[in-house]
Amino acid sequence: MGKLERFGLEEKAARVYYHLSRLGSSTASDLAEATGIHRTQVYNVVETLEQEGFVESTLERPRKFVPRPVKSTLDQVIKARRKRLDRLETTWEEVVDAWPRFEREDARQERFAVYHGRSQIKGALNRMIEDAEEEVLAVAHKRGLGRWDAMGILDELRVRSEEGVVVRAMTSIEEEGGALEGFAEWAELRHINLPGYAQFLVKDTDEIALFVTLDPVVSTQGKGETVLWLNAKDFILSQMGLFDMMWSTAVSYDDRIGELTDGPLAPRMEVVRGRWMRYDRMREMVFRAERSVRLSLPEADVARLDGSGVAEALVRAAERGVDVSVVASEEMVLEGVQVVVSDVVGALGMVTVDEEEVLVGMGVGLDAGSMTTQEEWAVWSSMPSFIEHVRGEFDVREGVGGVVGGEERVQSVE
Repeated sequence: MGKLERFGLEEKAARVYYHLSRLGSSTASDLAEATGIHRTQVYNVVETLEQEGFVESTLERPRKFVPRPVKSTLDQVIKARRKRLDRLETTWEEVVDAWPRFEREDARQERFAVYHGRSQIKGALNRMIEDAEEEVLAVAHKRGLGRWDAMGILDELRVRSEEGVVVRAMTSIEEEGGALEGFAEWAELRHINLPGYAQFLVKDTDEIALFVTLDPVVSTQGKGETVLWLNAKDFILSQMGLFDMMWSTAVSYDDRIGELTDGPLAPRMEVVRGRWMRYDRMREMVFRAERSVRLSLPEADVARLDGSGVAEALVRAAERGVDVSVVASEEMVLEGVQVVVSDVVGALGMVTVDEEEVLVGMGVGLDAGSMTTQEEWAVWSSMPSFIEHVRGEFDVREGVGGVVGGEERVQSVE
């Protein structure tokens, strides 16, 4: 039924037409019972279907509705759209011929544009991809690629790839299969740990689209999303240089799938720069945890836990059965999570996940009120010896934290 949307039918209209075709001549009450749509809404939907030529109605009482054969109906829709396209092409030629022209001396003048909402963004990205002559570079988190897939952007990239345009993309690959498997068949795809907000697309060397804000809700409209488009050559070249630097350390799709199925190829270590980048990495680690999370929080991290989204990630992990333990410098409440208050937490925020990866924050106490400071950084690693060392530090802090001044200070909130 979802494919009928391409013929102009919304979800409810497609559902009514499907069940009407299944049932044959039916009343509004019959359709309401079959579709689960209120009878009053059924009348509105059927009226739209009649206008579009999908349904006819009888004169009897109560009125009945009869479906037109799907093949002939869809053929008529296609013919009507072809006629409309022919008229548009004729009109296009007339407009172009009549439109005033002037020679632009600033054809390569640096410009920018701002696009709001998924509809505008889709149009801008599709135009960039259609105009590409040599290469398209893309960086997007897996959630971002999911949005691009829903918007049809990946389909457009595939078409251009088949026409000879080189498509290189980096994303976070956390599981085998899905949309990324097909993506890797026609694009050069590599894995890299990305913050959720890192997303941009570069066309050749003359256009870039930067996602400035991302709508947290995956929807068709995506009204909260904003993209900044630029054709500033120097800026584009600098971003391409950054892309190539990231590309050189990223893991190929096949090697990443091998890691996920057979275990890591080799332990790795990365530097994560910036406070927000550190919290984003921490969130992603907790979201993919399957067995255990061990988190040590200095005072500054406790204060920022809710605003960073890490608190929600911890609660969700506990809800799905992950063993979550937190050692904090002060009392805090996390539903379903054991929290131990300790005076020996220190200044380093540490998190280990599934005994497979670790993140240690450096300079956590700097500029406590700002989420955008770049002075803070962290080290992420999958090296077993480093993970074992950090886990040992956590156990020491947890063990010391139970009693301070003879007073029990362990919280367990169920």
